[in-house]
Amino acid sequence: MALVLFLSFGLTAALRGGGAPPPSPPRAPDANATKNLLTSPFGPLLTLFRPGLPAPAPDLKTLKLKPRVVAFNVMVAGLSGLGKTTTCNLLFESWQQPDKAGRRSPLARGEPRLRKTTRHVDVSRRIERYDADANTILRVRVVDTPGFGNNIDHKHAVRPITKYVRRCRDEQFRAQMAARSQNDGAEGDRLVHACIYFISPHRFLEIDRHFLRHVQRELAIVPVIAKSDTLTDEELSEYRAMLVEEFRANGIAVCDFDEKSASILGDRAFARGRKRGEPLGIIARDGHYPWGTSEVHNGAHSDFALLRELLLSEHTEALVEHAAARYATYRARRVRVRRLTDFLKSATMLAVAL
Repeated sequence: MALVLFLSFGLTAALRGGGAPPPSPPRAPDANATKNLLTSPFGPLLTLFRPGLPAPAPDLKTLKLKPRVVAFNVMVAGLSGLGKTTTCNLLFESWQQPDKAGRRSPLARGEPRLRKTTRHVDVSRRIERYDADANTILRVRVVDTPGFGNNIDHKHAVRPITKYVRRCRDEQFRAQMAARSQNDGAEGDRLVHACIYFISPHRFLEIDRHFLRHVQRELAIVPVIAKSDTLTDEELSEYRAMLVEEFRANGIAVCDFDEKSASILGDRAFARGRKRGEPLGIIARDGHYPWGTSEVHNGAHSDFALLRELLLSEHTEALVEHAAARYATYRARRVRVRRLTDFLKSATMLAVAL
């Protein structure tokens, strides 16, 4: 009797619609919830166990590319008292200023200015600058040559400088052949890429001619006329023309910034009557005289701003590539000599064995 009542009650409920509700259709996953889940720290792990989830997209705001490093090793040479140290300090003066966050260059932080020493070659400054727009780090090493030209006999004054340049090139070759270089690319570059040579005002000395004729075989030379504020505009124009004729007569090849600088120079009027292809005339510090003043950063008084713009921005990579091309020729010659030496050693050992 109880079984009959239970069955009749269940049949009546089913007819009235009181049974279990039908299963609801599956809902699409919430897009915001899925995005929050993927961007969480466990997002990459969840994609391994749930193949249906898409891979998390990288956050472009926090994505940073590794900066490109350009090493630029520059030598400064010239007679004492021409303002080489002061000019180098001015070249990197803006690099020493802290950025918006109050930070300074890691290599420049805590390092002294160029120091005076009695050695022939002094690597006394390493400094770097990061260009956020180009995502490039420019690492500059300054090679100073104190005491150059102080001896009476100038025939051997150039020997320590050329010896140092060749030693750097030889160290680069031995590091590459022995595969012992810990740094790749620019970080392991030991070559000297360019030389800024300071010429005395009023006169072109024999030691200047001797230096330029011998060092031009090793690296690119950028001649500048030091203390140009001691010359009038007419004297400076005549002196520049005389230097160009001296370079041509003695077969001295110098770096000509004006040849491939149309993009930056344009129709710019050069300071103090300078013409294209002539050496730059710079001053190391502001001068105050009874007849007026001379300012270092004033383009009408000095070519210092143009030198810094061309040397440390426009032509930096061109000078590095020029030094690399010279080194490639040197390396090819060394490799041929090394192969020939190994062949002769092998032939000698074979002859002795037979």
